[in-house]
Amino acid sequence: LNDLFKVAVSQPKVPVGVDPKSILCEFFKVGQCQKGFKCKFSHDLNVQRKGEKIDIYSDKRDGEEEDTMDDWDQETLEKVIASKNAEYQQNKPTDIVCKHFLDAVEKKQYGWFWVCPNGGKECRYRHALPPGYVLKSQMKALLEEESKKVAIEDEIEDQRRKVQTTTPMTTELFMEWKRRKAEEKEAGLAALRADRAKNDRMSGRELFMADASVFIDDAEAYEVYERREEPQANQEQVKISLLY
Repeated sequence: LNDLFKVAVSQPKVPVGVDPKSILCEFFKVGQCQKGFKCKFSHDLNVQRKGEKIDIYSDKRDGEEEDTMDDWDQETLEKVIASKNAEYQQNKPTDIVCKHFLDAVEKKQYGWFWVCPNGGKECRYRHALPPGYVLKSQMKALLEEESKKVAIEDEIEDQRRKVQTTTPMTTELFMEWKRRKAEEKEAGLAALRADRAKNDRMSGRELFMADASVFIDDAEAYEVYERREEPQANQEQVKISLLY
C-alpha cells in the first residue's frame, strides 16, 4: 500500500524565488514523508490554510484580456511579440509582415489574447516588427520633437548674445594680437636656442643661423695636399720578396 502511495503522490514544482517551506509536503499530507525535519517542504498543515483564497466572483482572464499595449513600453512590446511569434509557424513561406498584425499594433489593440483575423496561428505572414520599425504614433512624436529643435546656427547665436562681457573684434585688434603672439613665439625660441648653445647642443643649422661667419674661411687660409709616390725600385723589391 505504501508503494502505491509513493507512485501516486508527487511533490509540487517549486517556482523560481519561492521558499519551499511555504509549500505543504504532499507526502506529509498522506503520512508518508520519511525525511522528517530534513524535508525541504513544510510539515505545517496551517501553511495551506494561510494561502490566499481564490476569488470565485471574478475571472482572472478578464484582466488578462484587457491587457493591451496602452501602458506598454517598447521593451514590453518586443517581449510580447517575441513570445507570441514563437506560437506561430517558424518557417514562413514569406518574410512579409502581416498587415493585420501591424494594424493591431498601430491601433494599440495588440495583446496576449490577440488573434490574427487571417487564420490565427496559420497565418502565412510574419507577426513580428521589422528591424528598426517605427510606429506611426512614434513617428509623429519624433517629427514634432524634430520640428521643435533649434538649428545649430541659431543656438550658437543665442548663446553668443547671452555673453555680456565681450570686446568687439576689429582689424586693428586682430593684428595687434597676431603681432604679440609672434613676439612671444620668437622670445620662446630665442630662450631655447640660448639654452642649447650654453650646453653645446646646437645643431649645424642653429649654428649657421646664429653666426654664419663661423662657416666662412679666412681669405689667407689654404690647405696643402701632398702626394707621396713610392720609388720604382722599392716596388720591384716588394714583388720579389712576395715570390719567396
